[in-house]
Amino acid sequence: MEDDLNIDVIESPDSGKPIIPGMNKRKIILLAAILLVVFLVVVAAVSTVLALSLTLTGGDNESESNNNNPNTPPGPKPTGKPSEPIDLDEWYANDGIVMGQAPPPFPDVKKEALRNTSEYQITLDMKAVGSNRTVIISKILSILSNFTGLPFDANNGAEAVRNQHVVNDVKTSCIDGPQIRVRDYVTGPKTGGTTVDIKGNSGSNKQGSIDFPYYPGPAFPDSPYSEPEGNPAPSSFQKVEKDVHPCDFKYSRETRIFFEYPPAIETCHDLLHMFPWAFPNLPSNKQGNKLSTGTVEHWWVLEHSAYLYSSEGKAKGTQHPDVISTGEGEEDTTKNHTGTRCESTVTLKYSSVSDAISGKNPSYGEWSLRIYSTDDGLGDWDSVVVATVSNMYQQMLTQVGDPDFPC
Repeated sequence: MEDDLNIDVIESPDSGKPIIPGMNKRKIILLAAILLVVFLVVVAAVSTVLALSLTLTGGDNESESNNNNPNTPPGPKPTGKPSEPIDLDEWYANDGIVMGQAPPPFPDVKKEALRNTSEYQITLDMKAVGSNRTVIISKILSILSNFTGLPFDANNGAEAVRNQHVVNDVKTSCIDGPQIRVRDYVTGPKTGGTTVDIKGNSGSNKQGSIDFPYYPGPAFPDSPYSEPEGNPAPSSFQKVEKDVHPCDFKYSRETRIFFEYPPAIETCHDLLHMFPWAFPNLPSNKQGNKLSTGTVEHWWVLEHSAYLYSSEGKAKGTQHPDVISTGEGEEDTTKNHTGTRCESTVTLKYSSVSDAISGKNPSYGEWSLRIYSTDDGLGDWDSVVVATVSNMYQQMLTQVGDPDFPC
């Protein structure tokens, strides 16, 4: 039947003969189709090999940089927006905390950076603060400047607004234990970041606070400062602190964990990732129990930090924490310092975030000055600096006031 078809054979332009002798048009079309299929198969195979090669050699630059960064949490970087809670499973992929199982072995206490601090606190007289926080802040910073020789003012401090709440149902859903506090930063250097604190006090017994097992989980390496700049995550800060009030004092231990994003604290198991040894007797059948958010409070914060040094029986300061003048024309740029780090904080409570930003009608206020022992809390106390700070605290009580003063 093929000979009956009227099919023209393609001829060579030079010879006038068919390009492929003995082949008609149907066979040529079939051959072309087969060649096309073979070409497509080869292209697909080459593409697959190239993609596999890129994966094995770390072609994803973002993932590679995350894995090389020692401050990057275990697993891939979460993709949630800073204003939304994220799934913590990615952060804790390799921390050894498994649902229904006991936490990993207790940490080597000698390797834990438990820092020594003292915090001098004043409850502000809100009648004196009034509706204008500038007046009371100027008075506080003026006293600070007189004692330290540093030009403290509202313009060279770190200003922020944060929302704060406690985690509800820990005692009823999990097990009787310490309070968990969460702070979400709305404005300021830590905008979008969150801190989670655990704290307990032991009255006048310092060793009792040291013995609290409030070590951070394995996913949170140590940070030397309780209020670092920016949002370092994951990291943690531990301190044993002497809380000084006008008429008494007590010791406490606190561990603070820093997040770049608000963590979703939804179950008792989430707390185990953060503070696995603070809840040693938490039953496995309660680890999945739900938690809730307590009443949200709104706070405005103004922070200043500096280092104080004793010289000729007096304390002198420098404001830059990483460039310290030695008094001999040299600079010390190391991370740990022989000086005494101090952190001044004014906190005012408001009924809303907008009021906190505008400064409208604060309902409660505090001022505190935290000082570290030398070497950022790991060394000895400088007795001259401690005496200077104690004198400054007494003057602050006299000029700024506290409802409990005089005792």
